[in-house]
Amino acid sequence: NLHPHYEDVGEALVSFLHEAKEWPELGLIYAHDDSLRIYENLLSKFRGKLIMRKWDAADRTHEDIVKYFMTTHSQNRFVVDIPRSEIEGFLQLISEYNMTSQYYSYIFTDWDTQFIDPKAFSVAKGANFSALSLLPLLDLNYQLAEDDPAQNAASFLNNPDGEYQSSAQDSLTYYFLISDTLSLLSTGIARLAARAPIEPPTGMSCKSNTTWNLGPDLMMAIKSVSGDEMRGSTGRVEFAPDGRRKNVNITILEMGKSGFQDFGYWNENDKLVVTKEFSATKAEIQKELFGHTLRVTTIEEIPFVMYKGPQTAEKSTNPEHWHGFCVDMLNE
Repeated sequence: NLHPHYEDVGEALVSFLHEAKEWPELGLIYAHDDSLRIYENLLSKFRGKLIMRKWDAADRTHEDIVKYFMTTHSQNRFVVDIPRSEIEGFLQLISEYNMTSQYYSYIFTDWDTQFIDPKAFSVAKGANFSALSLLPLLDLNYQLAEDDPAQNAASFLNNPDGEYQSSAQDSLTYYFLISDTLSLLSTGIARLAARAPIEPPTGMSCKSNTTWNLGPDLMMAIKSVSGDEMRGSTGRVEFAPDGRRKNVNITILEMGKSGFQDFGYWNENDKLVVTKEFSATKAEIQKELFGHTLRVTTIEEIPFVMYKGPQTAEKSTNPEHWHGFCVDMLNE
């Protein structure tokens, strides 16, 4: 199984929320009960207030969930675990309920979130969108279409630099995992063949109890890969003694003006590693604000804003006649 263990996914999410985001509270919106296993670490280790609501796009309750959070103002930070095919509808819904301002943040956990057309996120009015991925950030011209998913995925794998078209029901990450699985199988067979000639199995069927005598040796050859011996589309492949994949990279992406951008990654060895260039973000903000005048409204209060100007009936509006923490911060 090349999927990361559910405990690793939970640990990656907890690290991201506590160390990078420092969220004091969150709302967890999930679509399937069995996915709650992934959030075992989150539910047990999250240090703040947590509200959970189940999402079901097949009825009207999903709209009630968004309406609840909007009317109660109980949360403005969310982990959203819904299928990729329903994320665009979710974005439209939070836009209708005015939940896309700079006060809101959303983390999407579907592995295929990065393949959503960035135009779908244009509903945002300052909200922060992040996503988890098993793949590194891919530079794609992505376009939705109602063509055959398997054919589209195959054409993408054959031509990764081209334009990819997919139906909304397709999972591109799944096909990358299948591709890595086949590469891993070929690595195991090559190792087996290097030791002795391989006689192909004959007369075998999935319905019979007959086994291939080299099967256990092939499994051992596959499980013995380590380090950089096997590196696929989903990263380095190696296994723990119990057979689960270990030290898999979980990529963390953040939506920018031109689409998703790298924020960092998490793995079992390195834990959370932030790769985002914050200096570039600062330069982008400065460029956006250049030539604009910002007006800041405050009140006189010690030690934040204090008056030191002439004592007249009406206090001066000259900036030099005011001092305090807020003034110093603005000057910086």
